[in-house]
Amino acid sequence: MLHFVYESLEDFFARLPKRGSLLALDFGTKRIGVAASTVERRLAVALPVLWRKNLRSDLDFLQRLFAERDAVAWVVGLPLSLSGKESAMSSEVRRFVEKLLAKNPHPLLLFDERLTSALVERAARETFGRNIQRKKPLDSQAATLLLQNCLESFRQK
Repeated sequence: MLHFVYESLEDFFARLPKRGSLLALDFGTKRIGVAASTVERRLAVALPVLWRKNLRSDLDFLQRLFAERDAVAWVVGLPLSLSGKESAMSSEVRRFVEKLLAKNPHPLLLFDERLTSALVERAARETFGRNIQRKKPLDSQAATLLLQNCLESFRQK
């Protein structure tokens, strides 16, 4: 694995400048949810979902977005099973991360995303009803929750 990939919050944040936005990704085969933090890293905000086309255009888009947001690092959700073991999707995420960092080599944190998407989907269903998935993809909300959890976990350490 590339040396830019971290799985420890402390190691990751120690590598970063004191200020600068983080860009979070909730990886999927059809869509990638995207969120960004404020420069002070207090708040995460959802950005438009990236509808996957092909790897090259996806990576080009993410590289442009990283530059536009003046981001300093990536946070990517690592989908683990409920027991904490890696899943088949974890391997897909790791392959994607290698390609992402080959194009945009900045520090990247793989952050446990267990239940993030499920929590967002349940909250949306409770608020908007059963057909929320058909109306609006929730991937960027999942990325926002992932990033907010990451920021809060680090602040609590």
